[in-house]
This record gives sequence, structure tokens and C-alpha cells, in this order.
Amino acid sequence: MKSELKEELKLEDGEHYPATIDSIENFETEKQQYGPSYRWVFVVSDGKNKGEMSAITTQSYKASTKLGAFVYGLLGELPKVFDTEAVVGKECMVEVAKQRNKDGTIKKTKNDVPYFTVVGIKQMPQRRLSGKDAKVTA
Repeated sequence: MKSELKEELKLEDGEHYPATIDSIENFETEKQQYGPSYRWVFVVSDGKNKGEMSAITTQSYKASTKLGAFVYGLLGELPKVFDTEAVVGKECMVEVAKQRNKDGTIKKTKNDVPYFTVVGIKQMPQRRLSGKDAKVTA
């Protein structure tokens, strides 16, 4: 399954956007140089439009890995066991960055649109209730 970010999304390098985790799948490459991996698929919104983005993490689960950083950012802790199915459908904020080629140039689609990837995850901000939605309990 190959996903390309829709052109109408207007993303900025290093910014955070609301997203939903659509799936976390086992992912294999030919070389498999970093061992077994996961492919995280997110539905990302820029406030007006939605598109899919993905990120690859190894399945090595410890604080110093990208998987550990994603789990900590998403849950605010590193549980002893991480169940990928338990977070599918969860809302979060994703940090995006333009993908770069080995020579440092920005990767682009055939339509000259930069490719973006998810480089970080954090919890959705807590919504504060105000006005008629606010409840006071005694």
C-alpha cells in the first residue's frame, strides 16, 4: 500500500497537525537493515483538508528508539507492553518534516510537491470548556 499526501494539504516543515492513527502495520524492506519495523498510517488535517501520511519505526521498544519516542509522546508514559491495536483510532498531534534525498535536496512528487513524513507525535491538547459548556461542580 503506497500513500501520497494529497496536494491540497498545506503543511509547514516542523509544525504540528491534528491526526488520527489509522493503522500500525508490520513493515518489511528488502534489506531489513534495522530489523522488523512498523508502518504507522495517519489521517492528517491542516484544518481544511485531510490526507494520509506515514512513518516507519523499528519494532525495538525502548526509550531511546523512535518507537519509544512515539509511544511516550502519544501516551505520556512507556508502558511495559505496547499494544499497537490499542492506539489505532486515537487522536494525536503529529510533527511533520520534509523528506530529504541523500544529497540534502527535498524529495518531491511528480507534481513538484514536497514529500512530508511524520517525525514526532504528541497528545492532543486538552480542550477547555468555557461559557455555556462549562460545568461547575460542588
